[in-house]
Amino acid sequence: MQRTQEASVEALVHAVVDAHLRIRDLVRGLAHAKAGGRVEPGARLIGRLAVHLAAERVALDPPGSPHPAALVEHERALTEAVERLDDLGPDGRSFAVPLGLLADALVRHVDAVERDVLPRFAASHDDADLRRAVEVLGMVDAVDAAEASSAPRELVGFGHRLRELRTLFEEALRG
Repeated sequence: MQRTQEASVEALVHAVVDAHLRIRDLVRGLAHAKAGGRVEPGARLIGRLAVHLAAERVALDPPGSPHPAALVEHERALTEAVERLDDLGPDGRSFAVPLGLLADALVRHVDAVERDVLPRFAASHDDADLRRAVEVLGMVDAVDAAEASSAPRELVGFGHRLRELRTLFEEALRG
């Protein structure tokens, strides 16, 4: 592997692992929030998770490449868990159950991406694809900040939001 490709792989791994750690911290923060104080941490978690999943999918599933089924499978599980959590609401009496299901889906997602999807991607793509993936993941903070500070939007399902965000990342790459 060339030195520049090794640097790209290292940057990609760092970006993915860092993103997963940030999301785990947001789950932890929501788990420790008291009833009545869960709206903000819940919105931050769901917003960041949506931006991350969309970016990760665009980054690790470039056009013309074999489709990583694990990304799609875990994205679907996370979407279902977020929607269950959202259906119950932040102050539901059994809030811990859907939050636990979300945390479990997140652990499975992290494991699949970090142990399977990411190594396969790094081994099967050239430096240009690696740099493209790093570029997409590098946009997450800016997109997340813009999403968090934007005016409230019409309510849409989490899956629909993921599709909108994937389109945003794809268009940003095209310039």
